[in-house]
Amino acid sequence: MISYEPQSKEHSVIRFVRIQVLSSVPGARLVEIEAETFGDNLVLNSIENLGGVDIVIETEGGDSERISVANAIGLMDGDLVTPWRFGRASRGQTDIFGRITVDLGLVYWVDEVRLIGRLVLGRGFDFKFYEVMTSDGSLGPDGTALWFKHFSGHGSQTNRREGMADHPFPLRPVRLVRIGWKYWDAVCAVETGGGQTATTIGCQAQGITEELQVFGTGYPLAVTLRSQILDLQGLKNFTNLEWEGETPPGTRHEIRTRTGNDLNSVITFHNKDGKEITERAWGKLIPSFRGSIDTTFGVGDDWSPWSRIYHTSAQAFQSPVPRRYVQVDVRLVSEDPEAAASLEMLQINFDDPLARDVVAEIAPALTTPAVQQAFSLFVRPRGTVTGFDYLSVEASTQLNFVEARLGGERFDTLAESTDNGFRVALPRRVQSNELLELSFDAEIYLQSTRFDVFLEDRSGDVPVRQRVDAGDATDRAPANTNIVSLPLDPELFVNVDVSSRVLTPNGDGQNDELQVALDVLNLIEERPLRLRIMELSGRVIRSVARGSAAGQQHLVWDARDESGVLVPPGIYILELNLQGDGREESLHRLVTVVY
Repeated sequence: MISYEPQSKEHSVIRFVRIQVLSSVPGARLVEIEAETFGDNLVLNSIENLGGVDIVIETEGGDSERISVANAIGLMDGDLVTPWRFGRASRGQTDIFGRITVDLGLVYWVDEVRLIGRLVLGRGFDFKFYEVMTSDGSLGPDGTALWFKHFSGHGSQTNRREGMADHPFPLRPVRLVRIGWKYWDAVCAVETGGGQTATTIGCQAQGITEELQVFGTGYPLAVTLRSQILDLQGLKNFTNLEWEGETPPGTRHEIRTRTGNDLNSVITFHNKDGKEITERAWGKLIPSFRGSIDTTFGVGDDWSPWSRIYHTSAQAFQSPVPRRYVQVDVRLVSEDPEAAASLEMLQINFDDPLARDVVAEIAPALTTPAVQQAFSLFVRPRGTVTGFDYLSVEASTQLNFVEARLGGERFDTLAESTDNGFRVALPRRVQSNELLELSFDAEIYLQSTRFDVFLEDRSGDVPVRQRVDAGDATDRAPANTNIVSLPLDPELFVNVDVSSRVLTPNGDGQNDELQVALDVLNLIEERPLRLRIMELSGRVIRSVARGSAAGQQHLVWDARDESGVLVPPGIYILELNLQGDGREESLHRLVTVVY
């Protein structure tokens, strides 16, 4: 076995390998040639992965010129013989900058960017002052990408001798790579007298790039798969979503759905070369110059937004039903670069609908937070086939069933508790246009709390369940919604109750502990709720914290400090702090400890 290792960086860029036999050895033969590389150059597949390249050069007037993809492709085609350069000369009185932005199409784990200036067409490196930045595609408050700067400085003599510059950095998720450089140096031009001389001696950097290469390791951070629009040829009741796949530690599936009944058609016209043109231009062409006319279909105006993420296989369908069309979106996420999620099978289960059209609405649709409120939920089916015999309600808060009515008449029934609400058995199978009313009590802690309603047919071996849309079920509920809102109040917690302002921790069971009860509002995800006890000087002597979601919460202080020792008698400051989704809120009270 013979090994060859390049002795310099420029020798590591290889396109052709030639093996020349200088002397013949009887019986010798070539078995295998193996090349060890840095890895895959992620730029090469960026176009196929729906990425691309964007090159913008400022002009003397302060505007900018965008380079076409066809002209820019030379820096990402894997061919050193086809470089990219900006050939137009500039002699502006201020600095002029350019930038090359490559979208890799996916988020990869990247640890090196290599900029090859000139290797084939005369050794050199044309970038004088330049910067190397990357982004994972996250956006800032202004809607632009957030960038991480890896290098900012001047090209070195070594770069010019080798014709390239390597920029390694710690492994990080990257989708966008940007090279920004000073295309025209106005200070240089002034110092050299300006004019043609300044251009000649190098106050201009044309950004000549034979190749931009990006290397990394492991699997992409996320891969997105999206199905075609699936046509079920009629209204169907999608019941659940099942899938099989592997999710090693550090990976996960993110699966969502959307549904609708209408499609929008888009007609495109092409010339004989396949280029898309307008219908008018197509009509003016002679028949031999006309190309195809293609019709594509997209989602219509009645389609639902993408659903919440499905967490487990066989989970109940999250998008509105019944519908004719459905689409599935899958993201395979790998937060560990050495592990990858996989998806082997995905199927949507469906039945014929229990009702072709059924709507529900709730009253009142606006309530006071953290106060027990009586609600009425109205359900009206239309176009039922065989009817249904159960009705269930689910929400993110506790529901206390009161009574049920069918056609205005109260009927006796027992509500069966479920994981997220209750289920009611109906006195008979409900048919089209009959109005159902369910009354219950609930306390609302979260803005826009949704009450999901389901029709159920439990007469067969396998129960059938159908989600109900929000809509106009009766004039008695004017909002036409199944969502209950709270007043637009910025408070994160209300109804704070401190058990006592005086603690007597002597072990007699009376006021030995300080108990704080409160109602937390408008937290979409669990957030830290903290109770701190401070001396009057502000020194913290005890901190009690827990994760808090919207709802009733309790915290306890046992009159001890962080070391477990009872605090001395005196006056202390109680601070209650909650870090919300977009802001934080604090409350302070005085408490006294006596013995």
